[in-house]
Amino acid sequence: VENRSVWTVPLNLTTQQKAHLLKKFSWWMQPENRTYQYNLWYNNCATAVRDLLHEALGPKFKEHYQVPLGETFRTLGEEYFLNYPAIPYFADTFFNSSIDQPLQKWDAWLLPVMAQDLLADVPAFDDQGEPVPGQMLLGERVTVHQGVVITRPLIRNGWAIPAFFLILIGIGYRLRHNGWGRRIAGFSFMAYGCLATVVASLLAAAWGLSGHEVTHA
Repeated sequence: VENRSVWTVPLNLTTQQKAHLLKKFSWWMQPENRTYQYNLWYNNCATAVRDLLHEALGPKFKEHYQVPLGETFRTLGEEYFLNYPAIPYFADTFFNSSIDQPLQKWDAWLLPVMAQDLLADVPAFDDQGEPVPGQMLLGERVTVHQGVVITRPLIRNGWAIPAFFLILIGIGYRLRHNGWGRRIAGFSFMAYGCLATVVASLLAAAWGLSGHEVTHA
């Protein structure tokens, strides 16, 4: 269990906008509509909320996010998975340069953790899709459960994982005339071989099973 924080945040919506959301929720609840083609970058649990708000509030909701973000999918992922340094390492291995393209603020919705920040400065909209002066979309946030505050790990770079084993191999080679040196070298070779096998297997699976939108062709 990750023990994440939970909040409730009311949305300042009109009766018509609420009715649109309820109609969409009812549509989602139908058995034939409960599954969809998941896409990590463009169609995940957070972007579904964004797109639903876009439908209910109108095109000016999206216009609010048509500004440069100063990030790429890769840099967003590195920050999001900071506590799991192996994931950025695998991402560097699997994904091609398409995830290094500059993003707009609209694209940042792929990360659920950013949703509140992305909505913080959005105004409320009337039924004609126009911003309501002096009114914000988000109401006051209420904490339901305060989870553990995540601290930055000591190791922040996934490349430290193979580098660690390579260093052990080097130490073992220098101490090869010693019994412990040979053990260190042998263990490091086996561990590095297992890691390489896992990476190679996943890379082959990504190559064979994906549409190569973001993976190497």
